[in-house]
Order: sequence, then structure tokens, then C-alpha cells
Amino acid sequence: MINKIILWMIFVRVLIKFLYFKLTNKAISNKERIIINHLFSKSFKFSNKSINDRLIVIKFFKSFFKIKVIKSKTIFSYGFPIIFDSNSKSKEIRLEYIKHYKGHENLNFISYQNLLYFESYLQKIFFLILILPLVLFSFFVSQFYENRSSFALIFEYPIVLNNLINKLKSNNINELYYFSIFEKESNFFSDFIMKNNVLVNKISSDTPLALWNQNIICNNLILCNYYQREEYDFYKDSILTETIEFWGPELSFNYKNLYNNDTSTPINTLGFYSTASWVRDIKGHINQGVDFLLMEKEVLNCLKSILVERKNLKLYIFLHPKEKTNEFFSKSLDHYQKTLGLETNFELVNEQLSNAQLFDKVDLAVAFNSTLIHERLYCGFKSVLFPNNPEFPIVNSTISGICANSKEDLKELILESLDLSINEFFNKHDLISYTYRNIK
Repeated sequence: MINKIILWMIFVRVLIKFLYFKLTNKAISNKERIIINHLFSKSFKFSNKSINDRLIVIKFFKSFFKIKVIKSKTIFSYGFPIIFDSNSKSKEIRLEYIKHYKGHENLNFISYQNLLYFESYLQKIFFLILILPLVLFSFFVSQFYENRSSFALIFEYPIVLNNLINKLKSNNINELYYFSIFEKESNFFSDFIMKNNVLVNKISSDTPLALWNQNIICNNLILCNYYQREEYDFYKDSILTETIEFWGPELSFNYKNLYNNDTSTPINTLGFYSTASWVRDIKGHINQGVDFLLMEKEVLNCLKSILVERKNLKLYIFLHPKEKTNEFFSKSLDHYQKTLGLETNFELVNEQLSNAQLFDKVDLAVAFNSTLIHERLYCGFKSVLFPNNPEFPIVNSTISGICANSKEDLKELILESLDLSINEFFNKHDLISYTYRNIK
């Protein structure tokens, strides 16, 4: 228990230091700047209302009295690499991903939530006393910022990190695969884990680094699509890594074998990947500073005008999971008929297979920036994007050539792309490196 208390004291002291640097903007090292920028950025663990709650720090601290007291029963394979993720629901997917690209047969897994516990009530009392200065200082500093929730989350970090490091040491584990690196603690954790002589591999996930992962610290960075390689060059001042690897999207092991060099697509077919913005609007979920409902209507109107001009084209709308629910599926057809008109040739795709397993169903797909569209490019299928985030794409990136800047650009890009073969499309836009298929 003495060792745990010592580690807690170290973690708490460092967090207080980071709070001081955040408040005063004192000159700090590049590594500390990266940790702080990520540590105190917006968190997705709280509602929009809670994020700006001036009392969120105090309210969150009260929840600590409910943290469980248990004797951990997690059994690890001694000496084998460990996967660390935000929750245990993703365990099987993470295991398959690492096995597919790295070949590891023996892997351990632990999640953040699995590590949020005390081993005794005495230990819990000591921690709650020890953390009080951090709570008070964090509450004070949070009053000067809008995104206050991240100042509350730091109380959990000493508990989770302490338990994680102890498990690494006791099981002689010297390599870790780190997922969900968008979580605010990822660089704070990585720094301490690396100091304990554990090799940290961070998996970038499928979304652009610009959205949540501009700040990264690790030994080895595993990129999931080639666009991220261009982003790395753009954001390299805030990414500290010794080496870089390129694997593929996180679910690519599920569909990569479905497509080969001979895979073709039916001519005169268009696809649209829905974001279910109209469903989110009904439920009041959209609050990201972008009017997704309006943007999706603009894209659908563009597709409608193309279908009216080219009667030989057929549009396939790949429904979002939210549209496939019992509550909204029956309303989906009505929604798209009203938007596209009864005279247009379109069909809703509502198959049990994932959209990534249906890439060859259409010749050209239109979408907003999403995981799915990067997966489609990775599999070597024609795609054009209507960007919905000012951070995407980065200036002069290869993918910029298939991103429309306006409704007019989108229509022109779609019509041009329909007349190109897959080979011609990927060569014209210099996208050969984006796919694993042998496109020449």
C-alpha cells in the first residue's frame, strides 16, 4: 500500500503542476505542452450541459465515494503484450485487429473502467484525503475555462494509472497497444508508462488526426489510413513518436478479404452514406457547431439534380444504424421520397451486412468525412466527399482532389468521376497509396 500512496502522490503533484501551467501559460517543454493541450480539451464523457457547469468538478468528486472496493481478479498471460482501451466492449475487435496486422496469438486486455477501483476501504480513505488539494485547485482553475469537465476527470487518473502500472510490472509486460487515444488522459498515461520501460504503441483510429488527435505521445504510432500520414507531417510539432507504422482501418480485418484486384462495380450506380441528420435533429442530438441537416439536404438535392439529368443512373442510399431502428425505419422511405422526389430512381439499402461489406455494390459513393469513406478508399473504390469540418482536409493534401468546396463543385466532381474507371480515378487523384489493392 505504501508504494501505491507514493505513486498517487507523484501523479497528484504532476497534475497540480499541469493545472498551474494551464492557468498561467508559463513556458513549458514541448512534451508538457502536448500533454496539457490534450488533457484539458473537450471531453465526450459529459453532456453539453455538464461541460459548462461551474460546479462539475465538485459534483464529479462526490461520485468518488461510490468507486468500488474490490480485489482484482483479472488474470494475465505473463510477459505477453497488453491491449489498453477505454471500455471492455471492444475487446474482441481489438484482439482481432492486433492479431491480423501483427500476428500476436497471445495478448492480454484491460480497460480503463476495469482499473477504476480500490483494493481496500483504508486505501480509498487515504486517496480521498490525498486528492483534496487537487480537487480544490482544479475547481478554482476550471472557473476560467468553458470546457470544465476535463478538469473533473483528472481525479480518476491516479487511480487507473496506478493500477495499470502495477499490473504491467507484476506480469512482466513490456509492450502495450493503446486504443481510444482521443481520451483526455492518453498522453499523461503514455508518458508515465514509457518511463516504466514499457513500449507504447498508439493506434490512431480511423478519424482524421485533426479532429481529436493532434497531440500524441508514444513510442510507435500506428496509422489507420494514408491520409493520417499526411496529417502527421502537418502536425508533427505536436506528435512525439519514435517510429510510424501504417496498418489499416480498425475493422479492416472484417472486410479486407472481400475485395481483390478483380473486384468490379456495376456501372451507372451512385451511393450515398447517410449521417441520419434528420433523426438526430428530431432527437435533438445535433450540437456540434455545424448544421448537418442543412448540409445533408444540399448533397441530396445535388444528387437529385444529377438523377433527373441522367435517367440511366440509380442511387443507393446506405442507411445509418439510427435509421434502421424500429422507431425510424418506416419513416425513412417517406423522408427520402420527400427530399428526392418520386420521379428519381433510388433505393434504400437496409441489409444485415455492414456498409463496409457492400462497397462493390455501387460504382461511386458520395459522403461526408467519416470512418466509412476512408475505409472505402482503403478498399480501392471511387469516392467523393463534401467536407463538413473546417479541420478537414488539410491544405494541399492528396485527398483534397476528391473534396468538393461547394454544391457546384460536388456536382462537377460526381459527373466527372462517374465517367472514370476505378484505375483512372485513383491515378487521376494520386490515390494509389490510399488503397491496399493493386490499382495501376
